Amino acid sequence: MSAIHILKIKVSTLVAKKSTKVLASIFLSLSLLAFLVTGPFGGAQQMLGAKSIEEAILQFEPQFSDVRNIEPAQWQRISQDVTQGDFVLVDVRTQEERAVSVIPRSISYSEYQANRSQYKNHQVVVYCTIGYRSALVARQLCQQGENAVNLRGGILRWIQLGGSLKDQAGEQIKEVHTYGQAWNFVPTDYVATW
Repeated sequence: MSAIHILKIKVSTLVAKKSTKVLASIFLSLSLLAFLVTGPFGGAQQMLGAKSIEEAILQFEPQFSDVRNIEPAQWQRISQDVTQGDFVLVDVRTQEERAVSVIPRSISYSEYQANRSQYKNHQVVVYCTIGYRSALVARQLCQQGENAVNLRGGILRWIQLGGSLKDQAGEQIKEVHTYGQAWNFVPTDYVATW
């Protein structure tokens, strides 16, 4: 049985229960599945023309005019000035991507979902590789009443502006999973994997 067929069965079952939060989560899951299959632009082929991360961001950003962004430099200043109790940084990338490196003090999306009540009054800052998947999640969270913003340009802009990364052991690392070759906009002192 294919993954799509299983998802259709689950959606049919959940539609019968009429659970708005569950349906929103399924919509996000299907959107992320479509992204994983085709990329944010209907396929990486369209991305190959982008010569910079900014050019790539501008290709999809108009789709998310309703989503608030925070610039990496702004997040870096804020995160140094506040306690972790005020904000939560959520990485919506896959476990495979997170296994390479993460922005310090971030948690996975599944960890956030499992402990959502703990973060009820927090500013939620979400990120991914370049900002597309995290914009989808930020939109969904805002629709559910959360105070969420998208880290503009994701982990790639974060490192381009001097932000550090940690590996699974908590050690500083200069390697990042870029999701694919088309998104390889890493600084020269970084290693890109996909």
